[in-house]
Amino acid sequence: MPNGNQLGANFMVHLRKNVSFTVPLPAGLALADQELSALLVRCRANLADGTPVHWHLQITASAVPAGAQGGGRSDSLLFQSVPDLDNIRFFSQTAPGQLDVSIRAVGEMLPNLPNNSVTVPVPSDNDEYGVPRATVSVVRSAIDNQVMALMDASIDAVAQQVFGAVPPQPNAAGRAPDGLGTTYHESGTLRMGDDPARSVVNADGQFHYVTNLYAGDASVLPTCGSANPVMNGVALRRRLAKRLAPEGDGIGNPPARPVRPFFQPAMPAPPLNPGTVIQLFDGQTLANWRMAGRGTFHAIDGALQSVPSFDLGLLWCTIPMPQNYRLELDFFTRTFQTNSGIFVRFRNPESTGYYNPAWSAVFMPGMPAVPSGFEIQIDNTGAPDGLSKHRTGAIYAVNYPGDPNPDPALPPAQPGDFVNPQNAQVLAWNSYRIDVQGDVITVSLNGVNTAQYTNTDPNRGRFSAVEPTFVGLQSYSNYSFTTAFRNVRVTVL
Repeated sequence: MPNGNQLGANFMVHLRKNVSFTVPLPAGLALADQELSALLVRCRANLADGTPVHWHLQITASAVPAGAQGGGRSDSLLFQSVPDLDNIRFFSQTAPGQLDVSIRAVGEMLPNLPNNSVTVPVPSDNDEYGVPRATVSVVRSAIDNQVMALMDASIDAVAQQVFGAVPPQPNAAGRAPDGLGTTYHESGTLRMGDDPARSVVNADGQFHYVTNLYAGDASVLPTCGSANPVMNGVALRRRLAKRLAPEGDGIGNPPARPVRPFFQPAMPAPPLNPGTVIQLFDGQTLANWRMAGRGTFHAIDGALQSVPSFDLGLLWCTIPMPQNYRLELDFFTRTFQTNSGIFVRFRNPESTGYYNPAWSAVFMPGMPAVPSGFEIQIDNTGAPDGLSKHRTGAIYAVNYPGDPNPDPALPPAQPGDFVNPQNAQVLAWNSYRIDVQGDVITVSLNGVNTAQYTNTDPNRGRFSAVEPTFVGLQSYSNYSFTTAFRNVRVTVL
């Protein structure tokens, strides 16, 4: 794998310290029974360089008989699985006289790629069963030490301001922290990210260079936070399961099925000035791109390379498009029959609740038209019928003047519109220029004007000042139809 050096990097564990102490009961607090309480306090701060850090305090306090020595009993009592009848009898017969307090601080370890890792040495060091042993390297960085200092300060502040400990007690800085790796919750070794050079899996948990390999646990977390990562892992696995095995037929949203929470980019304010150029693809990473539906894309040799699957996929750019723009890009096909396309003026695929959200960008009679946009076709054969409106250079699924077989479910053709398909060069780069201006979409392929379409549908492909529209690249449902795209940019008109 080209990014094999990232496997096992970014190993993270939690920073943890336990501080226990005993303080007298406040004079005005009259307790007749032994009592036990617990409190969780979430904390965050920005370091001197602006880095945000997180930690939390798990606080337990129990009223115990006066004169009892030692600390930590409140914590052990809280987490005791089976009640001790002797303790219950003791508590019921003894008046409380002081508080036993335990404060456990748990902090996040910031990524430390150069030093923290899990590796298998070559040649391997085998155990008694012949299985190679893994080598774990984990140290606290300078930033981790700053987080530990913040944890110490918060422990002392709570002890002194809430429980009345006399400064400098309990002096958390003088207490030894738990050993690294003794707190479990290991994570980060299959780091998730857009850049294959700095991560192992993409936002869907799919390995960047292994199409049918996925990870869905705490190993993919790029940062670990301070909380137990179990719920993060559950959420990742549920999402991954839905990605691997979509429910239903992949099209539509059944009645009463709620739309799950989704990421929605904000519209730019104020609108961009005409002439502004927006580079949508940086030539190296999938930054600002998200995958909807099946298949995937990789950033390889300065291009976005599609890896199709058995159902439709759509790689969409999360940068909201202006009302009027020119989209320019190059594309590369490997066979004459390759089917792909470029979509414009569609809504967020994740906002529809479709089983396969890629289909929401496709206009289908009988389905809601608002989310859908327009596809500029890449298919030299014009499958399934070879008609001009289905071939490379055409705006797909619309009616043109002179169409021998117009679709009655679509708006009628408008005067001045036309389609003039051209074959894309095979095993060579082709250039598309697509102008989206008002209701009119015009297309040029390799310098030849191939289509113009005037949109009269009141719902489909409409710009909205409050709900953004996007552009996207299609991964068609055929494993052999790989397509590459590069130099993807937009100019505001």
